[in-house]
Amino acid sequence: MICLISGSDYEKRQLCRGLHHPFYYENGDTLHEKLVLHVITGPVWEAKFTLGSLYIEGLKSMMSYYAIKPYHMVVLYYVGGAEFNVRLYTPYAVEMKYPTEDYDSQSDVICSSIEEEKLCSTYHFNAVQNFVGVYNLHIESEQLVTNKVLSGYACYTIDGDALFGKTWFDFVEAAKIIDGDLLALYKTVSPFKFKVSVFDKKTVSDEFLGGGVSAISSYANFFKVMTSECLAKGELQLPRVFKKNYDHTLGEILHINLGGGYSTKFKYCSVSKKIHGLIRFIGKYDIQDDVLIFNYLGNSTFALSVYDSQCINHFRDILGVENTDCGKRLVEQLSCNWLGGTTP
Repeated sequence: MICLISGSDYEKRQLCRGLHHPFYYENGDTLHEKLVLHVITGPVWEAKFTLGSLYIEGLKSMMSYYAIKPYHMVVLYYVGGAEFNVRLYTPYAVEMKYPTEDYDSQSDVICSSIEEEKLCSTYHFNAVQNFVGVYNLHIESEQLVTNKVLSGYACYTIDGDALFGKTWFDFVEAAKIIDGDLLALYKTVSPFKFKVSVFDKKTVSDEFLGGGVSAISSYANFFKVMTSECLAKGELQLPRVFKKNYDHTLGEILHINLGGGYSTKFKYCSVSKKIHGLIRFIGKYDIQDDVLIFNYLGNSTFALSVYDSQCINHFRDILGVENTDCGKRLVEQLSCNWLGGTTP
């Protein structure tokens, strides 16, 4: 099950529709009111489930510890009985770099509406859209006190410097922009308006490895949402954080394991940073507006999971096998709120 955290989920510290109808109808009789969630790095968390409801509640401690906010994605793999395995993805569309320190019950924070909008933009830039941005603005301390931002990058310019209006300071304060952050700007239909995705300081630093820990390696995992543009062109843009850390490890041919001994190959362009050559794959397996999770195994090899809008593991029906997550056979079902509550 894949659940994209909404603002309401965050406020109530729950997963709304965490157990979607197809999964509930198939497994409802075996579920317990007290659930046990095993995060991949070892910690175990308790949660509540009310029979007849699709909600998973009582997640305040877990969400606080992992700083889970709106537009984070929680992936639940049902093991059986009350047991679920859990993996966590950030709005950068990569698996979280899991914390190792002790839980601090005072770490819970409020997410403002502006911060939620910022996270929404980051999520769509990385998980949904299929481009790299027009301008990269690396924020330095002096740019937080003046609206003359960066030479050579322009919304409009005077003497070669980019200038923003007085609302720049309101934006900096509301979005909690700090020295070292990176702003990726991309065009809209208006020549004077840009959308922006904010990459925080620790994400753009050389020390940040991104992604986190997979079941059998230390490589990052990422996901992409298939859009009409992806389907028409047969290509996907790598999420920026994954690209930053692992682009140099990818060859021109990517080996894709689909589970059950099935496999295919995609192509990778190191110039455009795009995975392409998906047209045949899309047609053969009837890929539509699905969610693709790439588990990187190293040596240009990925284990690929595909979830469709009917909330099932796509390959389970098409290939007649259960898909694998880094070698572990786990029954997986998708909750349909992966696009922020919009049912495809």
